[in-house]
Amino acid sequence: MGRWLTIENKRELIDKSAAEPGMTHSELARWSK
Repeated sequence: MGRWLTIENKRELIDKSAAEPGMTHSELARWSK
Protein backbone atom coordinates (compact mmCIF):
# COMPACT_ATOMS: atom_id res chain seq x y z
CA MET A 1 0.00 0.00 0.00
CA GLY A 2 0.99 3.61 -0.41
CA ARG A 3 2.33 5.89 2.23
CA TRP A 4 0.26 8.43 4.13
CA LEU A 5 0.49 12.00 2.91
CA THR A 6 1.06 14.94 5.22
CA ILE A 7 -1.24 17.94 5.02
CA GLU A 8 1.54 19.80 3.18
CA ASN A 9 1.87 16.95 0.67
CA LYS A 10 -1.89 16.96 0.10
CA ARG A 11 -1.89 20.71 -0.53
CA GLU A 12 0.98 20.34 -3.02
CA LEU A 13 -0.92 17.55 -4.78
CA ILE A 14 -4.08 19.68 -4.99
CA ASP A 15 -2.06 22.62 -6.36
CA LYS A 16 -0.38 20.37 -8.94
CA SER A 17 -3.75 18.94 -9.96
CA ALA A 18 -5.15 22.46 -10.44
CA ALA A 19 -2.08 23.57 -12.41
CA GLU A 20 -2.11 20.44 -14.62
CA PRO A 21 -5.82 19.58 -15.15
CA GLY A 22 -4.96 17.01 -17.84
CA MET A 23 -2.99 14.77 -15.47
CA THR A 24 -4.64 11.47 -14.55
CA HIS A 25 -4.81 10.14 -11.00
CA SER A 26 -2.06 7.66 -11.86
CA GLU A 27 0.20 10.44 -13.13
CA LEU A 28 -0.47 12.53 -10.03
CA ALA A 29 0.32 9.52 -7.83
CA ARG A 30 3.66 9.03 -9.59
CA TRP A 31 4.42 12.75 -9.31
CA SER A 32 3.69 12.75 -5.57
CA LYS A 33 6.31 10.10 -4.80
